[in-house]
Amino acid sequence: MAKETHIIGAGIGGLAAAAILAKTGWKVVAHERANTLREVGAGIFLKENGLQVLEELGPLDDLIAKGTRLRQSNLKDANGRKLLARDISAERVYTVLRADLHQHLTTLAAKWGVDVQTSADIVDVHPDGRAWRAARNIRPTSLLAPTASIPLRDAKWVLRFLAWGCPMAPAACWYRK
Repeated sequence: MAKETHIIGAGIGGLAAAAILAKTGWKVVAHERANTLREVGAGIFLKENGLQVLEELGPLDDLIAKGTRLRQSNLKDANGRKLLARDISAERVYTVLRADLHQHLTTLAAKWGVDVQTSADIVDVHPDGRAWRAARNIRPTSLLAPTASIPLRDAKWVLRFLAWGCPMAPAACWYRK
């Protein structure tokens, strides 16, 4: 029987964590407060660690085709004077729209069987694992254990993704024993 995990937030970080855990055999439910999945913001840089995590989940060709590969890194001051220029053509660095990355992760999460529940306003999560959902007026769920209990072998891709520095890490995550 697969372990079950619940992730609060279906933004970039939440969907990535959900897809990674689902791919490793977990039954995953992602709870999103909004009534539709969407991403706010402009662009995001994808560097080697993040690209490796995304490649583990599936092909990147469609996502990369929508972005731009960066070959030069320039740092300028407030007046536009160049302070530093670095050739990064040997590195894999892309910039993509956040909405495109979010859609890519939404597709991958669905591919790996993640159950995404929208309009799921989680208002409280207790240290013992009980969670209350306000939007659907649901009573507390059964007791759940904190994420720290996820075995490292099952969480390695989540840890790699978070090490990548994802700015939208899930607000909370728990799993059912």
